[in-house]
Amino acid sequence: MKRVLSLMLIIILYLSGCSSTIKNETSLPFESTESYKSLSNITAEEIEAIEKLKTEHERFTYGALLTSEAFVLENGEYEGFSKRFCEFLSSFFGIEFVLELYERDELINRLTDGSVDFSGEISPTEEWSHSFYITSPIAERTLSVYSNVSDRKIYDGDDLNGYEIGFLEGSSIAEEIRKLYSVPFTEVSVENYQTAKKWLKSGNIDAFIDYSAVDPIFAEDNYIQATPVFPMIYAPMSIGTSKFELSPIISVAGKLAESIATEESDEFYRNMKDEYTKYKLSKRFTEEEKAYISDLIQQGESVSVAFEKDNYPVSFYNEKEGKYAGIAIDILEEIEKLTGLNFSPADSKNVIWEQMLDSILSGETKMAAQLLYSNERAENFVWTNIPYAISYYAILSKADYPETAPHQVGRVRVGAVKKSGKIEIYKSLFPGNDNLILYNSQSDSLDALENGEVDLLMASEYTLLMLTNYREKSGYKINIKPDILLESRFGFGKDEKLLCSIVDKAQQYVATDVIEINWTGRSFDYSIKLSQQRFFYMLTLVIIMFFVLGLITSILIKNVKLSKKLKDIAGHDSLTGILNRRSFLEQASIQSVRSTRLGSKCCIAIYDLDFFKDVNDKYGHIAGDRVLIETTQRVKNTLRPYDLFGRYGGEEFIIYISDMEESASFDVFERIRGEICNNPIEFDKKSISVSASFGVSYTENADDLSAAIKQADEALYRAKENGRNRVEFY
Repeated sequence: MKRVLSLMLIIILYLSGCSSTIKNETSLPFESTESYKSLSNITAEEIEAIEKLKTEHERFTYGALLTSEAFVLENGEYEGFSKRFCEFLSSFFGIEFVLELYERDELINRLTDGSVDFSGEISPTEEWSHSFYITSPIAERTLSVYSNVSDRKIYDGDDLNGYEIGFLEGSSIAEEIRKLYSVPFTEVSVENYQTAKKWLKSGNIDAFIDYSAVDPIFAEDNYIQATPVFPMIYAPMSIGTSKFELSPIISVAGKLAESIATEESDEFYRNMKDEYTKYKLSKRFTEEEKAYISDLIQQGESVSVAFEKDNYPVSFYNEKEGKYAGIAIDILEEIEKLTGLNFSPADSKNVIWEQMLDSILSGETKMAAQLLYSNERAENFVWTNIPYAISYYAILSKADYPETAPHQVGRVRVGAVKKSGKIEIYKSLFPGNDNLILYNSQSDSLDALENGEVDLLMASEYTLLMLTNYREKSGYKINIKPDILLESRFGFGKDEKLLCSIVDKAQQYVATDVIEINWTGRSFDYSIKLSQQRFFYMLTLVIIMFFVLGLITSILIKNVKLSKKLKDIAGHDSLTGILNRRSFLEQASIQSVRSTRLGSKCCIAIYDLDFFKDVNDKYGHIAGDRVLIETTQRVKNTLRPYDLFGRYGGEEFIIYISDMEESASFDVFERIRGEICNNPIEFDKKSISVSASFGVSYTENADDLSAAIKQADEALYRAKENGRNRVEFY
C-alpha cells in the first residue's frame, strides 16, 4: 500500500503551490520524476507515441465526481486530490490535463463516447477492462457504509449480517469483502448514487457500500449516516480511457505508480484527507466566525489558554521537555491545523487555578483547557457542547485506608482544590459536610494525601492516573466512586461566545476519542528518562577513559553481527530469502510447542507450482528463478508477520500458521492461491502465468508435527490428482 499511496504524495506535494484557499507547502521529495521521460523502464516506442499525441491534442480532459477528492471552493475553484493530480500529469507529460466534474452516469457515458479522455473513477475489474484501457491501481481508498439514520447504528462489518447491501454496477467491492470477511449479506446492484440514496430512504436496501471519498454525495441528505467499515479492504483507484490512441499514457502512468515508494506516503495521505476536512469545517463557520479567525491570523495574535500544570492527563507541564502536554493540548494542536488559529499558554506554570479562573473572568485569558461545569459558574462562563474526554468523579485514599461508607465521610479529613468544580459535586453528594480542606493546586492536594494531612481526596479517575502514571506512585486506590460523569470541556468567559463556537465546531472534526485513549493508556515514566540521561553521561565518561577498550568492543560487536549474519544466511534460502527447510522445521517445532501449551490449533500447508518444469523449458532458468522470487513475495505479503514460510525443496514451499481455526483457513489459502495465479509475472517483455496446488492439514499436538506435514503432503498429491490449481484439506 505504501508504494501506491506514494504516487498520491508526490502528485500533491509537487503541486502544492496551486492557487487555492487550501494550501500545502511541502516540497516534492523526488525531483527525478519531473518528466515521464525520466522513468527508467519507459520504452522508445512509448516516448514516440506520447510525443505524437502532444502534437495532435491541445489538452486532455480528466473527468471526476464531486467527492472529497474533487470539490468546489466558495470562490468556484476546484480543489482536492483530482485537481492536484491533473496539475501533476500536466507537468509530468508536458500537456495540460483539465479537470471536469460530472454526475456518475454522465461521466461514464462521456468516457464511453470519448468526449472525456481520462478518469480516475475506473476500477481495474474484469467488467471495466472490456471497455477501457486501465492502469493497475495507483491509489487505494478506504470504504464507508451508508445507512438510514432511523435504522440500527452500524459500528463494524459484523453489524451487516444478513443485510441487503447495495453496490455500484461494475464494482468489485462485494467480491473483495467476501474474500476477507465471513459476514453473510445479499448483494444488490445499484445503477448510480442517486438510486442508492433513494433506496436507502425507501428501505429497498439496508445499506450501501462504496469508497469513503464519496461521503460528500451522501452528506447533503440528513437521513443518511456514514461509517468506516472493513478496514482490511481498499477500493482500488486507476486511470482509465476508452480510446486506444491514448493507451500509451495509461501504460506510462502505470509504470510511474510502480516506480515510486516512500515511507512518508501514509502520513501524507492522512494529511491530504484533512484538506477536505478543513473545507467542510470552513463551510460550517459563519461569516462572523470567519472574520474573527482572519483578524487573529492577520494580526499575528494567539488565543490565550489557561493550562493547569498538574492536571494529568488533561493538561500538565512536562518539566523534562519544558512544555505543556496532555489531551487538551493535543486536541488544540489539531484545531490549529484545521483553523489556522494559534493557541498559547496564558500564564506561567506557577499560577494557581484560582488565579487562572479570575483571569478568564476578567477577559485577560480567553479560555481554559478544562473547565468543569457547575451551576455556580453557569452565569459567567460558556462551554463547548461536546466533551472531549469523559471520566468519573472519584474519592481517593491510600490503598491501606479502610473502605469508607458515605455516612462516615463527614467524620474524616477530605482534601480538594480551591474553586474546583469538584467542590460542588462533593457538596451535592454529602450535603451539610464542612470538613473540606482546600489547597491551591492538585499537586498540593496530592502531597497532602501522601503526607497524611488528609484521609480522602475529592478527585477523579484521572487523578489516580496522575498518581500512578505521572508521579509514579503506588499504594493508592479509589475509595468511593460516585456514579457521576466528569466531562472535560473547553471553557470560555461569557464574552467569548464566538471563540467558543469556533472551537466547538472544529473539535467535532478531531478524533478526540483516539487522543484520549492515547493518554489514558500510556505510562509517563520519568525514571526511564532520568536513567537514559544518566546512562548517556556515564557512557561519555567511559568512552573518554577507555577509548582503546571501546575500539576492542566495536570489533567484537562487528564479529558478533557477522556471525549472526552468517547464521541468518545459513537458515534462509539463497534465491527467495525465506526460511530453508532445516530452519523452517526448527522454528515450526518451537511454534507448535507453544500452540500445544495454549490449546490452539496450528495449520500446515504445502504448495507446489504447477508444471514449473515447463516454465524452465519454455522461458529458461533465469525466468524460472524470477517466477519463484515473485510468487514467494506475493505469498509472503499475504501472510502475517509471525507466520512461518519456507522453501521445502525445488518448487515446493511450506507454510505454518498458528492459532488458525479450520473454518477460517479455506479463505486464507484461497486468497494466497489467487495471489499466485490471478496476475501473470512480467519478465523480459513476456507474461508468464503460473498456478499452484495446496495441501493443508491441522494439528493440536507438538508431537504430531511430522505427521501433520506428511498429511499436508498427501493432500497436495490429491490436489494435483484432482486437476491442480486448487486447495485440498486432509
